[in-house]
Amino acid sequence: MRRNAAQIIAEILSVASNGVHKTRIIYRANLNAVRAERYIRYLIVRGFLSVEGGPNGGVYNATEKGKEWLSEYKELEEKLEGLNKSLLIVKQL
Repeated sequence: MRRNAAQIIAEILSVASNGVHKTRIIYRANLNAVRAERYIRYLIVRGFLSVEGGPNGGVYNATEKGKEWLSEYKELEEKLEGLNKSLLIVKQL
């Protein structure tokens, strides 16, 4: 099953919640370098992700705005999962 953009963004923000290098984002979010770079740029421009330079490349961190978005996304995902379970029960009746 393919992931949508919101799922990928949630994975990136989750990985970056404690500060990581781009390579870790690529591996943990299961993205190729080109796609990862596009999402990272998108998130930085919108204020969801920040980058601090370092000797071995930048360290990416989810900002407060990014963490808030991730929290709300997870909450919504849980509600939708509960709704889907309820619909399955109704279908079985």
